[in-house]
Amino acid sequence: MQFSADKWKREVNDSIDAYSALHDPIQFSGVLKQYYYSCQIVKDAVRGFKLRKLEKGVSISDVEIEVYKSEFVEENLVKAKTALETYNRQMAVLFCTYLELIISEFVHSLFTLNRQWMYDYVSVEKGKVEFNDIAGNSSLDELFEKLANKSTGNVMKGSWPSVFKRIERLIRKKLPQKDKMLMLISVRNEIVHEGGNVKVLNDNIWEFNDLLLGLISFCAVELSSNTVSYTHLTLPTICSV
Repeated sequence: MQFSADKWKREVNDSIDAYSALHDPIQFSGVLKQYYYSCQIVKDAVRGFKLRKLEKGVSISDVEIEVYKSEFVEENLVKAKTALETYNRQMAVLFCTYLELIISEFVHSLFTLNRQWMYDYVSVEKGKVEFNDIAGNSSLDELFEKLANKSTGNVMKGSWPSVFKRIERLIRKKLPQKDKMLMLISVRNEIVHEGGNVKVLNDNIWEFNDLLLGLISFCAVELSSNTVSYTHLTLPTICSV
């Protein structure tokens, strides 16, 4: 599981492009309103309206038909905007998922490039590896991949502020835009765990988009500058089964 900046940029860009393709016609251009006025759904609704009036022996004017059509269109526009609000919330959830996966992949790659950094996180007792963990692997690379997975899981445990602190200790510098990352996580948790009808605006979606792209670039640069040689690597202490 090596960090791939290109992969994550594609994921984020594809997601925001799809979002914009739905958001912009609904919110800005009036295209959706024009569509509703000319679509078959509205024509069928007007036809049904006329038939109901005729069945009751009530005459209907062109003005009444236009009023009904206008009300029907406006009702559907409201539904479309409500659907868009739901999509906005789901975009926040999706981007938070990307955030977690990007950070996890970044940490795993740090451990892959700097194996000795796993020392504090490979087990509860620093630097100790169970014999079964070693015996169950066919090569040293396979072993270190398993240890990197375990160490990454330990770094990613607990509250997000704690996770960020562990990463900052590893890379010896502050992570950028932690407040914005925590805000995205908070919004996601309120949507998913608390059932909150959170208002997520278009501006918020683009802020989260920029946040992720900035994080991807930071991770890529950091990984390019955090490679070490394994020549003098001390293997983990092996404890008994």
